[in-house]
Amino acid sequence: MAAEHLYKADELAVYEYLECGALGHSWDFVDSNHWRAAFGVPVTRRCVRCMTERRQCLMRNERTVLSDNYWYPPGYKFAKGERPSRMDFLLMSIDSKRRRKQRKETSVVTTIPTALAKREVKNARRR
Repeated sequence: MAAEHLYKADELAVYEYLECGALGHSWDFVDSNHWRAAFGVPVTRRCVRCMTERRQCLMRNERTVLSDNYWYPPGYKFAKGERPSRMDFLLMSIDSKRRRKQRKETSVVTTIPTALAKREVKNARRR
């Protein structure tokens, strides 16, 4: 633990699919009309966050899965043996949300006068 950091913050800081790495995919059923199954019933689920697709061929009568394939968006996959652990994704996701929250709290600047400011200006002009 001395020279090595606990998670790969440098690599994950620019990774746009942190939530799916940390929480897993959030699947929704979509039409399977954009690919064909050689036989069986095609079923497609797509992650609402990262757009990964899980494409399965099912045999309805036998109640079995014939094939199970994934289609990943560009930039999703890591090289073999390089994918960070779920805990790495979770830690980086937490850090990322904290940084966004701090930026929101410290960088709020407005040039639009609020109702209170408008009343103060109006009262100052009357004096």
